[in-house]
Amino acid sequence: MIVLVLGSCNNEEPGPGLTEEEILLQARDEVVSKLTANVWEPSSIVRDGIEITGDYEGFQIEIKDGSYQSVNGRQAWPESGTWQFVDGKSDQLTRDDGVIMTVVIDGDEINISFTIDEEIFVGGRQKTVQALLTFFLRSFPAYSE
Repeated sequence: MIVLVLGSCNNEEPGPGLTEEEILLQARDEVVSKLTANVWEPSSIVRDGIEITGDYEGFQIEIKDGSYQSVNGRQAWPESGTWQFVDGKSDQLTRDDGVIMTVVIDGDEINISFTIDEEIFVGGRQKTVQALLTFFLRSFPAYSE
């Protein structure tokens, strides 16, 4: 499962008289605008509460409106795929592989959290375990010239 939680990109309140659907669409537009604004790289990656950024050296992701491409996503991010909003949500996305993500917009960074099944070896045998991953992402390059 992938969970995506997004906060508002600005302090504006929805306009008066907007319907719930219009408020949802406005929030989704803000999320798409932020997700698609940059190529993203990790400032940190956490698996089940343990920092594992080094395991994803060279990781980058470019998110477009309805699709994404990643480099060195390992088991967490296929090289490419599609995504869409979860019905009625502006902070949750589902990928075409069924993973549900929660997105949080935190200033200039985005945080994407989700649970995946990982294949590990225990005692010489392969085992599938669930892992909660959070990608804390900043724009690439992380500095401006």
